[in-house]
Amino acid sequence: MSNKNRIFCLALVVILVMLSFFLIHNAGTYLVRKDPPVKGDAMLILMGSISDRVLEAADLYQIGMAPKLLIVEESMGSAKMLRSRGATLISNTRQCSNIATELGIPASEITIIPGEATSTKMEARLVCEYILQNGGIDTLLIVTSPAHTRRAGMIFDNAFSKYGLKVTIISCPSKYGSYNGKNWYLKREEVQDVIFEYIKLFTFVTIERFRKP
Repeated sequence: MSNKNRIFCLALVVILVMLSFFLIHNAGTYLVRKDPPVKGDAMLILMGSISDRVLEAADLYQIGMAPKLLIVEESMGSAKMLRSRGATLISNTRQCSNIATELGIPASEITIIPGEATSTKMEARLVCEYILQNGGIDTLLIVTSPAHTRRAGMIFDNAFSKYGLKVTIISCPSKYGSYNGKNWYLKREEVQDVIFEYIKLFTFVTIERFRKP
């Protein structure tokens, strides 16, 4: 191999290493979709972690960003079996609603959409059906954890398109979590979050977004 070819190969390796580092370094922040603040007709808390998302929703309500709150009922697996045996169990959805009320969102402005959702995609479908039946929502604020915002936005955009709904999504990542996407590869929990999120994102982009509603 000539010196010229060696220099070319070395330069190519350096470029690839730098590109890989750039992609890895920014992989965490790419997952965070934060849209410019816009007032909406309603806001939706996606189920998952409760405290950070309810806190963000309460803040948005207090400054008048949305007049009402939607929460999709979350499936809790064998919870029905527990209740059938006499056990008292408050669902995550009900806890979310109760806490939101305690933080200043009137119960009359909170709507729980039934359906026992098991995924963000199912939440999107149930929200689409709710809007089709009730109308009145042209702009929807979606409140969730930062690492979930990119995929959630894609899922809801895709669902609204399939249902023929012209609804603008405003992504509102909660500021109350520790995740910001920076230096994620140095934190064990965030490494897991980012890897799992990209696996789910890849599945949605390559398979799920093409399925009929």
